[in-house]
Amino acid sequence: GGRERTRKAIEWAASLPYRIGVRYDVHGEPFLNKDVVEDIVWLTGQNNVAFVEVQTNGSLFKKRLPEIAKTVDVSKLKLFCTFHHTEIELDAFLENVIFASELGFEVIVNTLLSTDNVAVIREALSRCAERGIQTSADLKFPGFDVPVTEQVSDQVDVDKRANGQRRG
Repeated sequence: GGRERTRKAIEWAASLPYRIGVRYDVHGEPFLNKDVVEDIVWLTGQNNVAFVEVQTNGSLFKKRLPEIAKTVDVSKLKLFCTFHHTEIELDAFLENVIFASELGFEVIVNTLLSTDNVAVIREALSRCAERGIQTSADLKFPGFDVPVTEQVSDQVDVDKRANGQRRG
């Protein structure tokens, strides 16, 4: 089944004769699935795995990360945290991200930028920059009633970096 194929794939990756980074990508929230958590923990313990990155909404950090932090080298687990402004308030999201960061995990806040959320994304990027948290912004593609990239980037500095400086 699917579990056996997944395990075979990660064991194969861990057996490669060179160092690799692994993006463990699942549909849905990875910290809801004990098999995924087991795989992530196992992968971070492999000598040739430089890091494991997982995409998450961050909602389960307070519940799951303290235990995971006891069993992994936190510097090897990268948390790519996507902020969905329609699913969680910015304060609650950032509280979870800061919690993970304070445990020693590398966190990157990814935002989904569209015309209906410019103000909250600007605030999210700014507050992350204040804390030195890395950020990225995905732009919704034309065809979803979103203006071209140049118009959106005039409203929000999508290249904001943790050091607070603009590119260009």
